Amino acid sequence: MATVDIKRNKQGVITGYRFRCCVGRENDGKGKQVWRTSQQERPDMYTGKSQSKAEEKEINRLADNWEKAQKEEYQRTHSKTDKKKIGFSDFVSNVWFPNHVQNGKHSPNGVSFFKSTSKTSVDYFKNKKLSQITPEDITKYLKYLSTEATGSQGEKYSAASQKHHLGTLHNIFSYAWRYDYIQENPVEKLESSEKPKAEKKQIDFLSPDDAKRFLHCLDAEYQSAALSGETGSIRKYYFWKLYGYLLITAGLRRGEAIGLKWSDIDSGRMMIHISRSVCPDKASPTKMTIKSTKTGGSRSVPLLQELLEMFSTFKAIEDNYFDHRTEAEKKESPESYKLPDDTFVFCSEADPYIPLYCTTPTRYLSKFVKRNNLPDVSPHDLRHTAASLALESGSNMKQIAELMGHTDIGTTAAFYAALTSAAKRRTVEGIGGLLFGTGQDEQS
Repeated sequence: MATVDIKRNKQGVITGYRFRCCVGRENDGKGKQVWRTSQQERPDMYTGKSQSKAEEKEINRLADNWEKAQKEEYQRTHSKTDKKKIGFSDFVSNVWFPNHVQNGKHSPNGVSFFKSTSKTSVDYFKNKKLSQITPEDITKYLKYLSTEATGSQGEKYSAASQKHHLGTLHNIFSYAWRYDYIQENPVEKLESSEKPKAEKKQIDFLSPDDAKRFLHCLDAEYQSAALSGETGSIRKYYFWKLYGYLLITAGLRRGEAIGLKWSDIDSGRMMIHISRSVCPDKASPTKMTIKSTKTGGSRSVPLLQELLEMFSTFKAIEDNYFDHRTEAEKKESPESYKLPDDTFVFCSEADPYIPLYCTTPTRYLSKFVKRNNLPDVSPHDLRHTAASLALESGSNMKQIAELMGHTDIGTTAAFYAALTSAAKRRTVEGIGGLLFGTGQDEQS
């Protein structure tokens, strides 16, 4: 990020700014940093000795745009001869990471992921010339990952972690190839058998009977709270009742449900619009990131009538919970308080404009299933339950993919292969029943 220095006159009035940034390193074997500076006059709309928040924001925006332009210019004017000499570590740290990873298109978690998974390869290849790294070097690196390398806690890398590291390495070399640092991507030369293969995770989900028990327990806990008449308790248990029903019937991801706003509920069409997700910020565990959905797109999911009524009931509970007017104010304006549509459905207890912290559902659900003697499931398992119930009801893979928000039907098929086998068996038995008047049970 560019540094910004404030320039003042003798009276202390701000007159302008000085921008400075590193655009790269010299490819002379020493890796000397290359710097650029620029003088920026103060915009006419701002005056005085102090800097307002608006001015600070505008100057930072100008500095970011200037830095980006300087780095692009430096990369464009670098000769191909120089590019061939750049070392792996220099390329990752001064070209790929600032220009590709920190380009504003990746979430904080995405940036953190690339930073973590690229560190291992930088430690291994060090500053070996990028153009001299061969497919054989890559296979040796993969062997190092599987036998010697360890994570931050000293743990061995799983096959899935090795696959992530190779994916990042492929990304690095692809970027280098696109910008003429190398003639070919050595990772693409690997045979499929040479690449790490992560074991397929077993998909956990509730059976139809267990799903009914799960919903029944949500209902029972709310009914018990309702009998108490305590507003906070009523809100809490209806909150989790709605959240659980939503995941099981609509298949939302944990963060997608938390990211819902009241404006996303279309009562007329009986649909919910899913366009954002809330996830933890790994760089700052106490903070959250509100971003687009996992696939980057949006989708609309039909709502059952029962769910629509539950949303309506919960909205009334929230309107009452966040109505902080005094009795005198209520007498002056007797009409009921209504939360604005741009507030979050599953919000914090203190502020409807702040979503629930994204890991809270996992912790709550863990306690809920234990006290009700239910199968141990996570919010994501409830999403899988929605898919399994859809398949059980006769939906095809395309329909399930649309419900789950998968952009590739192959992803859906890969996840639910075992469920598909069971569905195929029922299909064949159905054909047998039509042709021969017998089912599996009658034949055995």
